[in-house]
Amino acid sequence: MKSKGDQVVLDFNLWCKNGKKFGDKGSFVASSGSTHSYVFQVGSQGKCQGVLRAGKNGSVIASTPYLTR
Repeated sequence: MKSKGDQVVLDFNLWCKNGKKFGDKGSFVASSGSTHSYVFQVGSQGKCQGVLRAGKNGSVIASTPYLTR
């Protein structure tokens, strides 16, 4: 949840060790007090990590450890 500050444009992505990268439905605006989630349905891809990127410049803001479904 975004707890304070100005609105920001963000983008969820899934990056897999097999080299494949998956996007969601594009970037979204997060405001103070907002909560956002996304479920990726990509089939068996091996180890992947969820990545949250800044929508304006694409820099990585946060990522999960690599996980296998």
